[in-house]
Amino acid sequence: MVYEDDKRTHSNPEMFEEDRPAETDVIEMSEKMYTRIFNGPEPPEEKWLLVFTRKQRTHRKYWMASYLVNVCRMLADEYAGTVRFAYVDAPRQENLKETFMVKTLPRIFLYSNGTFYEPNAGMIQ
Repeated sequence: MVYEDDKRTHSNPEMFEEDRPAETDVIEMSEKMYTRIFNGPEPPEEKWLLVFTRKQRTHRKYWMASYLVNVCRMLADEYAGTVRFAYVDAPRQENLKETFMVKTLPRIFLYSNGTFYEPNAGMIQ
């Protein structure tokens, strides 16, 4: 079953400006894109927030996926490219899920200075 919130969050470009640059939006990260960005000859200088979630929830009560992507959209706009935001549709990106040892969803990772960190409430300042 596809819920309306999921459709609006992940697949409705009319809700956002068409010319909105990727730097101020949340992008869907694929394995190919991950390899190009993070394993290329020049690792990114900017920080990245990578969210493992799912595009379609399995039950109405699992609203966190859409909520998290929408919060990232607001933050991406606020940080205007100084921090980049991406989500991984975990069920479709098994290799990335295994790379980050993701067992539960949602999971968040912060990339900074060439390293991925898994933030927890005690680390965030």
